[in-house]
Amino acid sequence: MNRKDLKLVKYIIEELNKIKGSGTVLLDTPTTYIAKTNFFLLKGLLDLEDKKGCLMTLDRPHQNMAYLLDNNDINQENIWYIDPVNNLAGEKKVYRRNVDAVNNAFEIEKLPKILEEKCKKRDDFGGLENIDFVLIDNLGPMLNYNNIEKIQEFLRSFKDLIISQDDLIGCLVMDSNCNKELDSIVRDHVKTIINVQKLKEDI
Repeated sequence: MNRKDLKLVKYIIEELNKIKGSGTVLLDTPTTYIAKTNFFLLKGLLDLEDKKGCLMTLDRPHQNMAYLLDNNDINQENIWYIDPVNNLAGEKKVYRRNVDAVNNAFEIEKLPKILEEKCKKRDDFGGLENIDFVLIDNLGPMLNYNNIEKIQEFLRSFKDLIISQDDLIGCLVMDSNCNKELDSIVRDHVKTIINVQKLKEDI
């Protein structure tokens, strides 16, 4: 990772650290920069901040992010993946200790409850009260599998789940220009918005 990228990682983490208590945050980033934004977030949270959390992959199978983290020597002991798209992408099942593959890409509204239930059953995480963040890699693809009503229900349940904990941050990554209706709904369910493109331009 070059110096400029690392500076952006630190800027993003500084913005996240301004959030007091629990809440959801939208990281508004161009579509072409979504994968990097997710990687930078995890670099900052796992490597720099030594946080513990969950990544829910809606845009691509979890292997994509695991590969990036492996290649950059980022320890994955503190990250746990929930992957509802692995089977849809035709990927071979990967048996990793920190992965839960679920078949709910078409039932997005059920994912917050699944997240809560799966976390309780993991000895290495032991409940939502023991993690620091939940990252959802890209909200845009939800429209490929679910109608806007289901997505709205998902966002409401996700926000309620996050704020039910004392210090838990829910990170939602999306290009706000991908769909005006989705963008409007997302903004109704977040505590703050971080404009990644603006942070990048400020470097």
